[in-house]
Amino acid sequence: MPKNHVCHTEYAYDVSMEMRHLETLISVAAAGSISAAAIDLRTSQPALSRHIAELERRAGVPLLLRTARGVELTPPGRALRDHALGILGQIDKIPELVRKANTQPQLLRVGMPPGMPHSWFRSSVKIFRGEQPSINFALTEANSNEQWALLQADFIDLALLHNEPREHESRLVLRQEIGVALAPDSELQAETTISLSQLDGKVVMAHESGEVRRQEARLRIASESAGIHVHWVFRKFAQHSVLIAGLADADAVLTTAPSARINFPGWTWRPMENTKTPGQDLTVQTWASWKPSTPPVTAGFVKILAETGSPWLVHGADPHVDDQ
Repeated sequence: MPKNHVCHTEYAYDVSMEMRHLETLISVAAAGSISAAAIDLRTSQPALSRHIAELERRAGVPLLLRTARGVELTPPGRALRDHALGILGQIDKIPELVRKANTQPQLLRVGMPPGMPHSWFRSSVKIFRGEQPSINFALTEANSNEQWALLQADFIDLALLHNEPREHESRLVLRQEIGVALAPDSELQAETTISLSQLDGKVVMAHESGEVRRQEARLRIASESAGIHVHWVFRKFAQHSVLIAGLADADAVLTTAPSARINFPGWTWRPMENTKTPGQDLTVQTWASWKPSTPPVTAGFVKILAETGSPWLVHGADPHVDDQ
């Protein structure tokens, strides 16, 4: 057998092993124990333990912490789990991508962070399809760091990031005002804007993955300078954001208006009073980033995203249609 053929076979087998190992890590993290994950996956506990041991050997760090109640992910384990979810999510999309590629001349793969205004994106797609009716879209939800990795690996053509990229082509396409979502029983419900002093002694939740960390840091500095004490807690916004906020006893959540409508139904969003310092304001900026090698239509879609997003920042108001 030719040497290069042997190498190709070994490489394919190694990749297959990696996929099984990553699926094991995700299942063990979700189940909270190796034995429970083995039942879910209908396999043996020793087999799963070998998969975890091999992953830890390759990573060079512990990925699981054994506790009396089972296991939990270490910080490197959480990072690998989150990255693995993105990779496996892309693999799951292969049948869809193949089907659409067979029926459509071109597919534009776009990444989007959680909590983005749906109507802004829908309006942009509608305008773009008026110019390019043959283009189809595949949308992947991921935070900024995960999208950057997907863009680098050519899993997506366009990334929508909350931090300005230092590489590749990029353009600022959207600015959203930061405010707070108030719990239904909040004493601040009647207020039209929220000041820092009104958050004194309150528990305020913010996104743990860095999507609004700059704004949180500015508010923290401003509150400390004014002698205002805010209890910050950091959680990941997801399907169960309202439950997470309730269990954290949060009085308010630092977020944008579209994110509040999507993630915190029943809560009231209010803008923060002007706390800007020169050159700084409480807005979340969204940058579109793409490689020069991506399809030429990518830049055209980015232009429409920027034009559609330009009137957005009006106290969190939606200039198009409601996101619900």
